[in-house]
Amino acid sequence: MSPAKRCKRLCFWLGAELTSRYCLVCITLPDSQAGQIPELLRRLLRHPEFRTRAARLGKAVRLTPTQAFWYERENLVPQVLDDW
Repeated sequence: MSPAKRCKRLCFWLGAELTSRYCLVCITLPDSQAGQIPELLRRLLRHPEFRTRAARLGKAVRLTPTQAFWYERENLVPQVLDDW
């Protein structure tokens, strides 16, 4: 994948249009680590901030193995997900 495509994929989450109908999750990993995706999603869904459907709706999340950031429709400033 070219660096331009990678950056476009990485940066899109900040400009995504959010609605209260879904939660957008962007996982940033090299293709060689794609096997980590299920575990990262499980970690997110077990986190108190995202445990329930109601808590997740209207948010965008960017995950890596070591960091997680999120923002919501009402506050477009990315927040660090504590205890990641």
